[in-house]
Amino acid sequence: MTDLLPCPFGDADKMALAMVGVVFCMARDDAGLSIAEAASLSGVAPGDLIDAERGKDVPALSLLRLCRLYEVDPFEWVGLAPKLRECGLTPQEARVFTVLLCRGAATRVAMLTGLYRDSGRRGGGIVKVIVCNLRKKLKRLGIEIHTRRGEGWCLDEAQRESLWQMLWRPQA
Repeated sequence: MTDLLPCPFGDADKMALAMVGVVFCMARDDAGLSIAEAASLSGVAPGDLIDAERGKDVPALSLLRLCRLYEVDPFEWVGLAPKLRECGLTPQEARVFTVLLCRGAATRVAMLTGLYRDSGRRGGGIVKVIVCNLRKKLKRLGIEIHTRRGEGWCLDEAQRESLWQMLWRPQA
């Protein structure tokens, strides 16, 4: 028996792990914690923390400790991922959508951080391409991504709230 989460996952499960990784990365950034500080606070090895933020396999206990530290319910994201997969979202598009859903509005740098953990690693052009593709795919669902000059991209607050309710409504 292994203490790693079983892999390979189905596409939706891989996407859920990637989305949880984005949430971890944003939470650590919001708290102003370095990787070493977050690892120490959670009792997780720094390598596991980095892998979790990248959406890679990590020991189950490390994932649970990070969920506790950042107050993340991973099952919310496991429920959301199949719905996004049905819409044809790629893992990169799902990561950008996760940033928008969590933050409401996001700059190019915030989206790059959600994509790669390190906003300096890639050019900003990829964000424009991903947002363009996301707009096309999400428009079919009535979801619009708006551009705000000087602020980046955003979801309208009422739409964002209805998305949260729709995506995590208890199943009967």
